[in-house]
Amino acid sequence: MGAVTWALLSLLVYHVISRAIRFYMVLRKIRFHPGNRWLVSEISGGITFLLPWHIPYITPGNARASRRGYADFERHGCDVISNLTMFPLRTAFNVADPEVIKQIVGARTKFLKPIDLYGVLAIYDSNIVVSEGDEWKRFRKIANPGFSGVRRLRFLPVLLRSSQH
Repeated sequence: MGAVTWALLSLLVYHVISRAIRFYMVLRKIRFHPGNRWLVSEISGGITFLLPWHIPYITPGNARASRRGYADFERHGCDVISNLTMFPLRTAFNVADPEVIKQIVGARTKFLKPIDLYGVLAIYDSNIVVSEGDEWKRFRKIANPGFSGVRRLRFLPVLLRSSQH
């Protein structure tokens, strides 16, 4: 092998080792909270197109949470589980406890959305999904009348019909 090949291989090995060290540091930071650990995230763009199925410790596959339901929570024995991926280095928590969900939803400033994941939704301009803080409040104020009690009641029959199928 030539010098360029060795240099590229060394760079790759360095990158993987440094990522593994950062992965371990994140695990320590979340105090090794029970959950799933994967090499590649389901949101890694094209990788889920190439690997759409679940491969333990490699990739969760497409739409894992919606396919598995409560099974991951039962397997880990708690109502809050962590999901940590090495590429990209990302931590997320799935919550199944209604009281914890109320706390999270009620404290918007403590639990910010990962708006970098919603970048594709800002294709035309900023909106309620991709914004936070004062900008989000402005969008919410505009959208709120559409979700008033009377208007929500109109959708109740549709929701009931769809939940029965």
